[in-house]
Amino acid sequence: MQPPDLIVMVYRDQDLPPETLTAALNQAGQVHAAAAARAGMAWRIIPVSAIVPAATGQPRLWVDGHDLLEQPGSALVGVQVDDFSNDPQTDQALAAIRATVAAAPGAVLLNHPDHLPHQLVTDKLSIAHHAQALGIPAIPTLALPAGRHARGALPQIRACLGHGPYLLKPRRLGMGYGIVRAADPAELSGALDVIGATGIGYVAQPCLPNDGDLRLFLTDGDVLYPQHRRGGLVANTHQGGTSTTGDPALVRELAAAARQVADSLRSPLLHTDWLITADGPVLTEWSTGLGGFSPVPEPHRTIIGDAQFGWIRRRLDALRDTCTVRTQPASPR
Repeated sequence: MQPPDLIVMVYRDQDLPPETLTAALNQAGQVHAAAAARAGMAWRIIPVSAIVPAATGQPRLWVDGHDLLEQPGSALVGVQVDDFSNDPQTDQALAAIRATVAAAPGAVLLNHPDHLPHQLVTDKLSIAHHAQALGIPAIPTLALPAGRHARGALPQIRACLGHGPYLLKPRRLGMGYGIVRAADPAELSGALDVIGATGIGYVAQPCLPNDGDLRLFLTDGDVLYPQHRRGGLVANTHQGGTSTTGDPALVRELAAAARQVADSLRSPLLHTDWLITADGPVLTEWSTGLGGFSPVPEPHRTIIGDAQFGWIRRRLDALRDTCTVRTQPASPR
C-alpha cells in the first residue's frame, strides 16, 4: 500500500502569547488534520525551533533525528512555512526552511508560488502597491522609518492621511497583533516613539469608520465562502471578533476583484481581506497560503478545507508524475 503524502505546517513559536498560540494551534490542527485525512494525506504541525535545515548531499529538514523530506515509498511532502517573524533569528530560520523545501525535488512549498516575489506574500506596503497598480481600491499605506527616525514621518503622515485617527500596524505580522491606534497627531507622535523601539517594521494607515471586514476564500478562482468579521479595532476571530456570512450583493461586487488579484499573483490559494467603509470596500491584505478557515462555521469549513487540500492533492500528484518521468530509464531507440 502506498504510504500517504505528508503535509507539514511550520509555525513561528516566538511572536505570539502562549495561550493564544496554543488555542489557535489546537483549533487549526484538528480542522487541518481532518481535511488532510479526507484527502488521503498525513498531517503534522511543527515549530520552527524544532527543525534543522541542512544541505548534506541533498536537502534535508531534520526533526528529532528524522528527515521530514525523506518519506517512504513514493510519498511526497507539502510544506507551509510561516513567512515572517519579528525575531530576527527566527525570521532567518524560516527563510532557511523555505530555501531547503524549494531545493528538494520531492517537496512543494505550499504558501509561496514559485514565481512570486517574497514581499507580495505578506508585506502590507507591497500588497497596497500591487493592488493599486491593478486599479483595485487599497487602503493608503506609508512605511515608517526605523527606530528613532519613525517620528520623522509625522509630517508626511499628516499630509497623506489627514489629522487622524490613524492605525500603526506591523508590516508583516498577522492575526491582529501589534496594532496601535492614535486619535490625532499628538497621540501619533508618542505612538511613533513607542513603535520605533520595537525593532520591527511598521506602516501607518488611516483608521476609517467601517462595518468590519469581509474575507473572501478562493481556491482555483472559485469564491468558496465570504466571512464578514466584526470586532471593533481588531476583527480577527482569534482576537475575539465575531463573524457572519457576507452580504451576497457585496460579495458579488468583490469577487471579480479578488479573482483579478488571484490571477495577477498566479496563486491558486488566496484569501483577501476588504475593509467595509462608508465610501466602499478597500483591500487591506491577503494571504497566498493554506488555512484561515478553522473559525468558519460548518458546512463551509469542510467545503473550504476539502477545496484547499484537494488542490494540494492535485499539486503533489502532478509532482509525482514529473518525478516518475525523470526517474524512468530512457526508451530504446
